[in-house]
This record gives sequence, C-alpha cells and structure tokens, in this order.
Amino acid sequence: MLDEKKKEKKESFGFCSHHRKGHIDYYTHTFRLSFKGRDIYLCARCTGIYVAFFSFFIFGIIFGFSFFQTRLNPYLSLFFAVMLVMPLLVDWGTQKLGLRESINPLRFITGFIFGIGFWFIQFTIPIYFWALLTMALYSLAMYTITLIGRKRRTVKVDIKDDID
Repeated sequence: MLDEKKKEKKESFGFCSHHRKGHIDYYTHTFRLSFKGRDIYLCARCTGIYVAFFSFFIFGIIFGFSFFQTRLNPYLSLFFAVMLVMPLLVDWGTQKLGLRESINPLRFITGFIFGIGFWFIQFTIPIYFWALLTMALYSLAMYTITLIGRKRRTVKVDIKDDID
C-alpha cells in the first residue's frame, strides 16, 4: 500500500494535480501531459488560474506594477475582481449542483478569467476590507453550493437504493 501511495505522489504535479486516481473526475476534469514516458494529469481549472497568474505577473513586470497601481481606481479594481470571478462560480456551481457537466476547455477558460480577476485584488489595497469581505462572501457561497451538492447527491443515492 505504501508503494502505491509513493507511485501516486510521483505522478502528481503539486497544486494543479489534486484529482486522484480512483475518483470519477480524474480523467474528465484534467488535462493529460506526457513527460518522459509518464502521464501527468493537471486540473483544467487550476491550470487556467495559474496560467493567468503567471501571464499577468509577466505583464506587470513588462509594464510595471506601479503603472497599474496609479491608474486603476481601487473600486474599479474590486468591481473587475468581483465580475471576473462570476464565470468560474457559475461554471463550478452548476456542475457541483449536478445541473450540467462542464468540459475542460470551459473549465480552463473560467479558471483563466478567475486568475485575471484575482490579479486585480492587488490594486484594492486602499479598500482592502471590502476586498476581504467580498472574498469571504464568495467562499461562503462556494461552501453553501458544496453542501447543497452533497445533499443532492445523497438524496439521489438514497432514491436509487430504494428503487433497487
């Protein structure tokens, strides 16, 4: 059993590889990369988020973070951050609730858009309390959706057991 866990760790790729073998979403929610004869599965949404982080970090280095800091109103930055998180929340939420099944390109795109929105948070320092409050409300919304999704899946399983 320890050998299986060691092998699984070798196949994982840190923060973008949290879908594990044996889970139904291991192959459906990930991109497969082959590297040196090994398959590496990366979470589609997380890959989009980190690609956006890296892209906009480079963008900030090229144009200078102070360029944006002086030109972006903190309230406008918070507005962008809030609005650019919405596609991910809708995509993830409707999938979590079982209303539809998302696809990897959409997961990647909504992750990328979320990453851009998260990048705008750094320009909200003068109104950081409101930015933190907004993030807390999003976290609460995601937690609530997760609980509702679990309850719906439990009810479906119970109904299926009753039918059998």
